[in-house]
Amino acid sequence: MSTGDLRRRLIRIESDRYEGAPTLILTDRPPSVGPAINVEDWQAWVADGLGIVTNGVLCVTGPELTADEWAARRERYKVV
Repeated sequence: MSTGDLRRRLIRIESDRYEGAPTLILTDRPPSVGPAINVEDWQAWVADGLGIVTNGVLCVTGPELTADEWAARRERYKVV
């Protein structure tokens, strides 16, 4: 592979990178838990370590569940 090939690959990869504010929110948090998530506040969520932006999507995960909470939620969706 020549340096020209590597340069073309790098240009292609860099051009595919998303820059700017996210346009969507992806979360596993119930709406009633914690503060409301607004796309406009994305920098605060990322700065606080509560969310990440990937390809224009703000991903915010919910709080960690205890073993009992996890089991209770799982039981609710159990197929008999």
